[in-house]
Amino acid sequence: MPEILVSTVDATVDVEVVGGQGPVGPVGPEGPRGPKGDPGSSFVHVHYQAVLSTLWFIQHNLGKHPTVFVEDGGGTQIYGTVTYLDDNSLTVAFQFSATGRANCS
Repeated sequence: MPEILVSTVDATVDVEVVGGQGPVGPVGPEGPRGPKGDPGSSFVHVHYQAVLSTLWFIQHNLGKHPTVFVEDGGGTQIYGTVTYLDDNSLTVAFQFSATGRANCS
C-alpha cells in the first residue's frame, strides 16, 4: 500500500505518494515526419602514403577544407599538424616519419 506524505511550508501544501511504480502505459502514435535535411557532402578522398615521410602532401580536390583522419600503416590513429594550402590540397606534418593513409571528408 502506498504511503502518503503531506507537508506544509508557508501556506504551500506538498503531497508526495511513496510506493511502487505503476505499469508502463501504451506507446503513443508516431509523430509527423521531419523536414528533409541538408544533403551535406558524401565525398571522401583517401590518400595512401607508401613512402616514409614527415610531411604528407595531399591533393584531395574536395573544394573545401576537409576533416582529416590519419592512420599509420598498422591502422593506429596518428596525429599530425594539418595545413590547408587551398580548398583542394593540404599537408600533414608529423614529428616522425610515417606511412599509412589519410581519410579526408
